[in-house]
Amino acid sequence: MRFTGRPYARVGAVLAHLRARVLYNLAFALVFLLLAVVSAVHFGWTPPCTSG
Repeated sequence: MRFTGRPYARVGAVLAHLRARVLYNLAFALVFLLLAVVSAVHFGWTPPCTSG
């Protein structure tokens, strides 16, 4: 699969929102992304084995 240009389009969309000062449009997406990262870290992280 090739994803040419897609990340740049997303970065451009974020920059356009920042430039237009309509950050409230991005709030839901940013909160959703933050929750996804937090859950990935929480469920993907395993504590180290301390038994000796």
